[in-house]
Amino acid sequence: MTESNLASKLRALKGTDVPSYQLLGVLLTLYLAQGLPLGFITQALPAILREYDAPLSLIGWSGLLMLPWALKFLWAPAVDRFYKPKVGQGRSWIIPIQLVVAGCLIGVSFYEPKSFSEGAAAMWFFAALFFVSLISATHDIAADGLTTRALDSGQRPIGNAMQVSGYRVGLIIGGGLMLVAIDQIGWQFSFVVLALLVLINTLPIWRHHEPKPEQTPEHIGDGDMRSPLEWFRYQFGYFWSSSNLRWWLLVLVTYKLVDGLSAGMVKPFMTDMGASLSSIGWYAGVLGSVASLIGAGVGALIMVKLSRVTALWSFLLLQTLVTVSYCLIAASVEQGVLPMLGTLPVLYGASLMENVAASMALIPMLSLIMDQSRQEAAGSDFTFQICVLTGVSGLGYVLSGQIAEALGYTGVFCVAVVAGLVSLLPIWWWARLR
Repeated sequence: MTESNLASKLRALKGTDVPSYQLLGVLLTLYLAQGLPLGFITQALPAILREYDAPLSLIGWSGLLMLPWALKFLWAPAVDRFYKPKVGQGRSWIIPIQLVVAGCLIGVSFYEPKSFSEGAAAMWFFAALFFVSLISATHDIAADGLTTRALDSGQRPIGNAMQVSGYRVGLIIGGGLMLVAIDQIGWQFSFVVLALLVLINTLPIWRHHEPKPEQTPEHIGDGDMRSPLEWFRYQFGYFWSSSNLRWWLLVLVTYKLVDGLSAGMVKPFMTDMGASLSSIGWYAGVLGSVASLIGAGVGALIMVKLSRVTALWSFLLLQTLVTVSYCLIAASVEQGVLPMLGTLPVLYGASLMENVAASMALIPMLSLIMDQSRQEAAGSDFTFQICVLTGVSGLGYVLSGQIAEALGYTGVFCVAVVAGLVSLLPIWWWARLR
């Protein structure tokens, strides 16, 4: 082979690591639309509940609104299997769901937030948010399947960074900016604007041409998928088929413990320290999500030099070490240790650093999740693994409220640090098996 031919082949190979701008734009807007309503549920709602004097335990229980994200693997095979070929395997679900989400947000705009103290009215509000969470989880199944099928192995770090970036921009708007908007222009108008943004972000996926899948799960194995039991074994037995995959499940189970135990109590801690909703919206919401965008970009760039496994444990260790700052700030406020740390600016700074580290930690995890997914069952396999992460994170979110009630903010943040350190052990053992 001549030197010029070799150079051209290397350039061609390098080009495959970069997805098209059109695909990157679709991924960005797809996950941005997903992050808009979830930003309110996960970012804005805890601060709003605390503003209306809700107890920490109730704020912890609000994490159950994300229960569909832990259980979505149950209906993920249906999302993979049933679709209109002319529309596309992912688009058949994504487009109608985004339209329904926009309608639900307009409906929520008519709720009076002062009615949180009234049982029936509050139940209507949480039921509406639960439905939005349910269909958003289904949207995520279709979106993750579309993304996994569209990206080659070398393209996944960049594609994953675009996923995280779009989602975090959605959190900026739906979480941080929504707090500011509700404080400045009112509840109803803020939700109408949020609904319009979901509709606007439907246009790129509406125009996107999704290639037909080469094969679908029901066609695999020459008829082996005939009975429901065999279908179930095919979908969910895969992750028990080898010791490598079983240990990978343990990595999934433990990886988000530090995040789940600490994230739910940061904004209530800010509120108890005297921060206003607008301040929390700007510093923890807007700037926090901007920090996450930076973390996603930095994580993707560093992964050019590091293996995915090395990035996985090193980024998790970084997030755990940053969480130590929460322990020190909480101890300063509650026990008077190092009083110079017990200020809102210091807490805001710690939150920004934690957002960078958490976003970095997510990039290698998403890439490895895609690597463990079968191409013909991409949506189901990706969703099952994400459900494990989300389920553990949600459980940590719920437990964080109970731990904070019993041990205070210092206690819950210290428990999170210990959990993060313990989570490094399964990664080490799984890496040895690989």
